[in-house]
Amino acid sequence: MFGVAEIVPRLPLILVYLAGLVVAIILAVRYRSTPAILALIGFGVLFIMSLVGFGRGPLVTALARRAGARGFVATSTSIGCCCGAIDVLAIVCLIVALWQAVSAGGRKGQAPQSEPANEPGQETPTVGTSGE
Repeated sequence: MFGVAEIVPRLPLILVYLAGLVVAIILAVRYRSTPAILALIGFGVLFIMSLVGFGRGPLVTALARRAGARGFVATSTSIGCCCGAIDVLAIVCLIVALWQAVSAGGRKGQAPQSEPANEPGQETPTVGTSGE
């Protein structure tokens, strides 16, 4: 059904999306935060769309047979446009998740803070000073 020449070029992206999906599932279960859920949605949609990409060629061929020679270009373009729009929405979910995760870390004070030089009440004692 599918040749090796069709599977091998897509395999690295499928594995990356699968790894991202697994990490997003772990983060969503552990923290239940908005960035984790958005990352789960983004990687899930990208993984599903990469698997759906295997069926895009046969779908275009089947629809083009019904539409004729003139409909082949329109069919191919419309399917490519829909799949591309879904991919863009998934990438936007990932960008928003990253942005929220980075900005939330600074707001909640999770970033390392430097110790203040002089805190009130922790002055160094002076021993043996005279003249004051």
